[in-house]
Amino acid sequence: MSALPPTPDAILQVVCRAIDAMIAAADAHHGLFPSMIDPATHRMLEESPEAIRGQRDGDRAHQGSNLMHDHPLLLTMYGLSGALNRNVYADAADRYLSRFAAHCMKTPNGLLPWGEHAYWHLRNDAIGCGMSEANPAWPHGAVHDHLRGAPKWLWSRLAALNADGVRRHALGLDWHLKDGLPLEYSRHAYVDEPTRPPRLTGAGDSSCDFPRHCGFYVFDVAFAFSRTPDDELRTHLERWIDYWWDKRPASGPLPSDSRPIPGQRPKPSCSQTISLACSLIEAARIAGEVDSALAATMRMRADDYIERCITPLTEEMQSASHWDGGYGGPNLAAGAFKAMTAYVLCGRDPLRAAAAHVAERYAETDLPRDGSFPASSPGLALSLFASLYEHAHEPRWRDAGLRLAGEVCAIMFEHALPRGATGIDWYESQLGAPLLLHALARIALLADDVEHCPLEQDDSYR
Repeated sequence: MSALPPTPDAILQVVCRAIDAMIAAADAHHGLFPSMIDPATHRMLEESPEAIRGQRDGDRAHQGSNLMHDHPLLLTMYGLSGALNRNVYADAADRYLSRFAAHCMKTPNGLLPWGEHAYWHLRNDAIGCGMSEANPAWPHGAVHDHLRGAPKWLWSRLAALNADGVRRHALGLDWHLKDGLPLEYSRHAYVDEPTRPPRLTGAGDSSCDFPRHCGFYVFDVAFAFSRTPDDELRTHLERWIDYWWDKRPASGPLPSDSRPIPGQRPKPSCSQTISLACSLIEAARIAGEVDSALAATMRMRADDYIERCITPLTEEMQSASHWDGGYGGPNLAAGAFKAMTAYVLCGRDPLRAAAAHVAERYAETDLPRDGSFPASSPGLALSLFASLYEHAHEPRWRDAGLRLAGEVCAIMFEHALPRGATGIDWYESQLGAPLLLHALARIALLADDVEHCPLEQDDSYR
């Protein structure tokens, strides 16, 4: 640990060096950021390195670019462009999104090549399929999974560049619905073929209709509806709003799947329920511009979902790992960040208290130097400190954030680009490096001026 935390200017210099390197790496790819980069050469890796613990090869964007990974970094570039008078950052972010909107959104069914399994393959200049990269015998094409939320600022910029593509994506979410009745969706759908996901009924199969993903669909369709409020989009929006409302239990959080694995009981999930509530609140804000009644319904249901989580929330978060070693495991900072995001949206004090309790645990410990911890782990902890400081103005959160930023800079930045995880020597977007850069910039800017931060919070990991 550094004897003294770095200054905000020192942290911003680290972030800016990384952005400069990313812009250099994008030059060979029409402005798109490669997902895997050699930090020493700033070139895309030709061979895929061995995955870290918990990471699946089918989730990685080998020789590709993934906007769902990258948009927190693009947001950082827009924020720093104005704050530091570096117009080149906004120009590079514009170039990325212009290329994506003009060249990568013309998919067969409207679903975008991004998320957990799909991406844009830079070598093939086509939709990339992580599943077939991992398994050549994979019988389908690329799989759409939202992975995390697409924020309003991103949809606004994409709509300005390709409004029809944004609408086609909103309607294309229908391909997540399975054939037959009762109505059921999967978080997985096929990007490049007119085939619905199967209705699995085997001994190890659940419905895979996570409430969190339903919230992402609600927000996507609500944005498109706010731009063109016609009956077709309204029908789609109402269906996604109603899906989990019609399946809610008598009390307590929603389950992670509406149809669990046979022989197992539904597993209540505050994390999934709060995520859906956050999406509903954000969707109500934009849909309310064209349909106040529908917005009121979304706000009422979000209140109900949050109320269900107030009591069991702390217990659920206590069962998660503190510093999660590996990728994809339950992460304490992720749950607390969702609670803090919900607090910012609805003002319920127990949510902030639960988030602060977790933040105190992170403030008392150092970032481990052994094992392989994805960049998203310290990134989420930094984001939690930043949000608490921004909304409570308590210096302890600023100080904890600066201290952690110092540890991150010492451990993760051997070169200009950060490691994708501790213990590895390459940059990888899937491991949360863009989130980490955004969080570093946020804590630095807030520490410098908490009243006027030019970089908004990215809550897409909710």
